Amino acid sequence: MISRFYVIFIFALVFAFVGCATVGKSIISKQEWSANYALEKGVEATSPNMIDGSLSSIGETQVPTGVGSRGATEFTEAFVKFPEEKNIRRIVVHTPNMQNFTVYAVGKDGILKSLGEIKNNKENKVEFIVTTVTDQVKLRVRKTSDDEVYSTGGGRKQLRRGKGKIQEIEIHGMQETVKAPTPTPEQVATAGSPGSTGTEVGGSIATPAPPVPEKPKAPPIAVRLELSKNTYNMAASIPVKMNISIGPEDLVVLADSVTEAMLRTKLTLKDSSGEVIKCAKQPPRLSFPKPYRGTGKEVSVRNAATLDADSSIDVNIPNLLEYYPIDKPGTYTIQINEKLEVHEKFLGSAQTQAEDLERTIRDINSRSNYTAQEKASLIQTLRDEIAEAQKVKGNRYLEVGARGNQIDMVSNILEITIQ
Repeated sequence: MISRFYVIFIFALVFAFVGCATVGKSIISKQEWSANYALEKGVEATSPNMIDGSLSSIGETQVPTGVGSRGATEFTEAFVKFPEEKNIRRIVVHTPNMQNFTVYAVGKDGILKSLGEIKNNKENKVEFIVTTVTDQVKLRVRKTSDDEVYSTGGGRKQLRRGKGKIQEIEIHGMQETVKAPTPTPEQVATAGSPGSTGTEVGGSIATPAPPVPEKPKAPPIAVRLELSKNTYNMAASIPVKMNISIGPEDLVVLADSVTEAMLRTKLTLKDSSGEVIKCAKQPPRLSFPKPYRGTGKEVSVRNAATLDADSSIDVNIPNLLEYYPIDKPGTYTIQINEKLEVHEKFLGSAQTQAEDLERTIRDINSRSNYTAQEKASLIQTLRDEIAEAQKVKGNRYLEVGARGNQIDMVSNILEITIQ
């Protein structure tokens, strides 16, 4: 009798635990974006226009305090600071001109933790999906569409960074809502009946979680053409501005194929019937890079003027009509549609110098007219030189005979009316 009682008692406990487990699984939490933390009371920002909830107002990034003149030319910053720490999962930046920028979480010790980076951005809205707990978010802007190159005299040019323009910074966490219990077979059967939406379960509506957006991938080369207006007189000058941006990947482009003289001859100009108007001027000849090493030594690299990754060049055509003869009024289109040779493999001067020093070390090791102590001293000196050479970022050199990949260089299309 007693043993039978214990069996019944154990079965009761098992059913109780199973029932509790079932209840725990039937009421699960579903996550959605929280309200915008940046709009809460007590939040500070570089400019209040960045967190006022309106896209019509614009705040500007600022040169950070405490940096030298070099740092001031490299980036500007903006911050959003909360009264207390927030569990942040999503950051949205609305900007009309920021191209290269990084979003950071600021730690209690002031150390910056990178949450995401965007390069060669062409969108007005950029979204970051993150996971961090912090009371301050910082944006560091390294490139804008308002950057400009100006002459400092003596043929020298300098880059002037434009300030980043921010319409709004949204910062969200996650909120939890209670999802309806798991439907029974009878509820599933009736969910598709007439008059049912198919999403109603137990009187509540289950909505899908927001999709995670993919981070935009920057193209290897981005080209943009600009005109100050769309209509011109035949007797007037038609200035065209062009910007070529090399992508963030570690690629190298021969600079003489993207010089101003070359690019001015590479426009595709068409009339309203689609007929191409050819450039009246011949493109300049490409220079052939000379060997880097002298006669008698192995020639493994060649000196080449290059455009590095994440660099850009601006081209101005003072008068389009000087290059492309338009002899009658009408509507025309202008575009760049060319190919550039982009190289993934390259050598630097520091690398070439290191190879020479390594060869000298091997030569010392092979000689018998040095004592062991002399060899060790000489080799240590050469190793120190190699270490110093590798710290300096030198010019880049393409391998002799190496062919690059042909990358499309396609710009936007401008329409122009000539009266």
